[in-house]
Amino acid sequence: MEKVRAHPKDATHSIGINQFADWTQDEFKKMLGDRGVESKDVEKEGKSTVEVRGDLPSSVDWVVGGAVSPVKNQGQCGSCWSFSATGHLESVIAVKSGLKDKVILSEQNLVDCAYGKEWDNFGCDGGLAYDAFRYVEQFPLMTEADYPYLAKDPTTDPGCEYDASKAVAASKVATIGGMKNMSVDQLKTLVATNPISVSIEASQSTFHLYTGGVITSEECGTELDHAVLAVGYGTTWDGIDYFIVKNSWGTSWGELGYVRIGTQSTSKLGICGILTRPVYVDLA
Repeated sequence: MEKVRAHPKDATHSIGINQFADWTQDEFKKMLGDRGVESKDVEKEGKSTVEVRGDLPSSVDWVVGGAVSPVKNQGQCGSCWSFSATGHLESVIAVKSGLKDKVILSEQNLVDCAYGKEWDNFGCDGGLAYDAFRYVEQFPLMTEADYPYLAKDPTTDPGCEYDASKAVAASKVATIGGMKNMSVDQLKTLVATNPISVSIEASQSTFHLYTGGVITSEECGTELDHAVLAVGYGTTWDGIDYFIVKNSWGTSWGELGYVRIGTQSTSKLGICGILTRPVYVDLA
């Protein structure tokens, strides 16, 4: 409550009492499952570059455009990396098909099966979207309906229930791209093509108590601990540029499960670190 009272009156976003207001720091940290490191494969293979489009539209909203699946809820499990990965794959499939193919992919499939040292993901103890995509290069995902999300932690309840006969062939990854410390226009160029997996810092109250508006405060931090999905960008009526970001904390959080993160920052990492480590795929 003290943090809400202390929030600046002239801030460009609001915070308030939400489902996390009475959580302990330890409880909240269990939800922050981005490992905050580079994938070993990104370091080994190098990073792609993004050429900025000269004809970028002034705004993009893939939610309105029909290429974004409904907001999901990861529960008290550090599986955000799997939600960021499935969200990206779902949107790429939809865009690639001209919005004809819309699937809801299984996060539990990734949490249970893209698990351990081979994949560098650790279930509810965190992972990376990039390493989730490495798994999907070999094993297309099953749907949420066929492999439902239970927030089950393979550390304590192991077992991969993958059934290749029920896999969504369209989800198979052909190539993976990633780039460290993008510019705003580079990320906009990617988002104009389709929603993009990004990582941010979500541990500060300016983010996890967010209720609306555009986060422009540097207090959001840049120590990556949470994976989300950039689904668009735009400008407010009073000229604040922002990215639209889909979270995985349910629709009661933020703006019906979404947050707007400002594009202007004194750090090359961006507000909340959003420019630090975007990753994306091409499908087979």
